[in-house]
Amino acid sequence: MPINITQELFAVFFAIFYGLMLGYAQEYNPFDTYDAWRRKPSAVKRLLMALVILNFIPFLHFAGVFILLGQFEILLKATFFDVLGIILIPFLSLLVFGYYRIFVAFLYLFPKTFYTSEKRIKQLTKTPANFWARFIPGVLYAILPTFILLATILYF
Repeated sequence: MPINITQELFAVFFAIFYGLMLGYAQEYNPFDTYDAWRRKPSAVKRLLMALVILNFIPFLHFAGVFILLGQFEILLKATFFDVLGIILIPFLSLLVFGYYRIFVAFLYLFPKTFYTSEKRIKQLTKTPANFWARFIPGVLYAILPTFILLATILYF
């Protein structure tokens, strides 16, 4: 079955936001393959966590939402529901920032596990590092748009 315009829009917005998210994540050096290749435990742990939280899970989530979006199609007319659908698509794409927040939450929770640089550890521990203040918004960012999509599909 060919993809519909709703799925195309979602893929475009997701790609844009995914690229932005990876740009933001570079501040934390998540894909430190050089040090991971040299078998520095903190770099290996950070790389593995980044691969799972910033790559694998968001792509699984993307696939699920993409399949769900095949259930309905935006007709790009000036009706209330089509405009609502057009607004929903970029909102759904924001889910990728939730995974970034979750990744950062774990870095702040365990800075000595993921870094050996005293400067980096000091940077991560100098402010109150409330794991839940980062983790809960991250989960909401990742899950809430999908629940809204499911509610929309069930309602219409």
